[in-house]
Amino acid sequence: MCQLYATQPDRPDNGQLVNVSSMISSRAVSNAMVQITDSNEPEQVLEELTTDSNGQTDTIDLPAPPLEYSLKPVSAQPYSVFNLRITAPGFEPTVISGAEILSGQIS
Repeated sequence: MCQLYATQPDRPDNGQLVNVSSMISSRAVSNAMVQITDSNEPEQVLEELTTDSNGQTDTIDLPAPPLEYSLKPVSAQPYSVFNLRITAPGFEPTVISGAEILSGQIS
């Protein structure tokens, strides 16, 4: 799992999380529940989304460090780190730890 740096709280910009879906045998899973947590506080759910018939969630904004952090080499971490927990009836729960969100980017 990625370690967070002291600059992590500096997240005035937003990144986007989209196309979160479970795929089994190349089939999208509808009505899957996607819980998003900050990796600093994995017990606190920030967002809870449900997939549509295409296995996709709505696009949401998540806090991210300023874009400038990724444009020049500095010691500040240029992305935010989130965890995803995906559950759906008839499927094993899935956890994705360390999803990186960059300012202005779709992940």
